[in-house]
Amino acid sequence: MTASAQPTTGDGGDAAPAEAENPIPADAPSTGALLWRLIRRARGYGWIITALFALGFVVSGIRYARAWMIQPAYDEVVTPFLGGTPVLFEAGSLAFNLAIAYATTIVIQPAAVFFRSYSAHWVVASVRRDLDQDIARRLLAAPLRTHRSGTSGDFLARALTDAQLACQAVLLVFNEVILNSQLVLMGFVALVLTSWPLSLLTLLGLPVLLGVLSFFGKRVEKQSKRRQETQGDLSQRLLAILSGIKVIKAFQGQDVEASAYETQTGKYFRRHMKVVWNGVAARAVGELVNPTLALIVIGVGLWAVLDGRLTLGVLMQFGACLGIIYKPLKTLIQHYPKIIEASAGARRVFQILDLEDEPADRPDAYVSR
Repeated sequence: MTASAQPTTGDGGDAAPAEAENPIPADAPSTGALLWRLIRRARGYGWIITALFALGFVVSGIRYARAWMIQPAYDEVVTPFLGGTPVLFEAGSLAFNLAIAYATTIVIQPAAVFFRSYSAHWVVASVRRDLDQDIARRLLAAPLRTHRSGTSGDFLARALTDAQLACQAVLLVFNEVILNSQLVLMGFVALVLTSWPLSLLTLLGLPVLLGVLSFFGKRVEKQSKRRQETQGDLSQRLLAILSGIKVIKAFQGQDVEASAYETQTGKYFRRHMKVVWNGVAARAVGELVNPTLALIVIGVGLWAVLDGRLTLGVLMQFGACLGIIYKPLKTLIQHYPKIIEASAGARRVFQILDLEDEPADRPDAYVSR
């Protein structure tokens, strides 16, 4: 006897409904509100976060302190020496003090980086543990109609994949975004103290960068939401295959199920690559804007040196600070699409955490024993 095998069904026995393609509801929380709510889950570990911020300023201060040593070392030690002027005792003492200060930063920075990175991972691991526990509590407390209206695959994808994606955003914030923001902030202060005219010229590229991040960020958010919905469908279909494996084999439906699963994975792949494309495009535009702006600023600085408005030591110090800022700014541009991408997972996780509780029984309700 032969029979035509049909794709497996969901938990309730009916065919899985077609995937909804509705956009984000108008009354849905904004991405910023979702991320802030996610970050607030770490507020119970405030003392570690305080230490994390403090160590971040130590790491940032050390990097710019090294750059700050360039100007006195070059203008007061190297330049007189190259010009044939005997190096005076004061210049030699300055060189010795700068060497001691530089050696001190070499000792302090590795310890600060280690403890800061470990603290960030500790906070994120604690947030993930608390999040997993809260998800389990909410699923247990939700009424049965909530479980019947959804699918086990979707709940599983939210509890595992989306929770992991949301915690990746927390890790990026505490381990990368905060430190790199401190580096950019202190770097701009160092640039202003070194040469405020060149600093103002540097700010000209800021509106371009913000525009690029805003444009691609919205596209990443939209595509990430659709991708995570497909992840839920994949989990549900795999659970249906496992639960109905006896029926599938009895009716020789392996090829039908494999074909249906390949269709779902193909849809996930296409949506995932749209997310990747927008993130890569944002980084590529940043790679174009940042070096171009740095070239313009350094070119103006060289003109100022030739015109006698700046010393070569000041320009070298400014260039060193600008070089330090470039890496954290590049990192922030790279991580911004990833954080927006993770907001789609956070949105789906909070939809579970916001489920209503099962109504309490009446005082006179009968309790079966």
